[in-house]
Amino acid sequence: MTAAALLAACAWLGEPRVGYLATCVVATIAGAALVWRERARPSRVPLLVALAALGIAAAMATRGQLRLSRFASDPAAVGREEA
Repeated sequence: MTAAALLAACAWLGEPRVGYLATCVVATIAGAALVWRERARPSRVPLLVALAALGIAAAMATRGQLRLSRFASDPAAVGREEA
């Protein structure tokens, strides 16, 4: 799941679309749930660090996606707000 989330995040960077972002978020949550079920495994900590980084990236990408959506619907209003 972590690999799927990472690939979706990379795809979103290349072409920002809601589908890539949603895939990243769902795969990150699913990966966290799967890691949570693993108990006392040595690989648990690195996976949790990777999932935390993906969660932060997804949160930042969500903000970026919202701004892109606002700009696509009304570029003049966004320009006035940024000025």
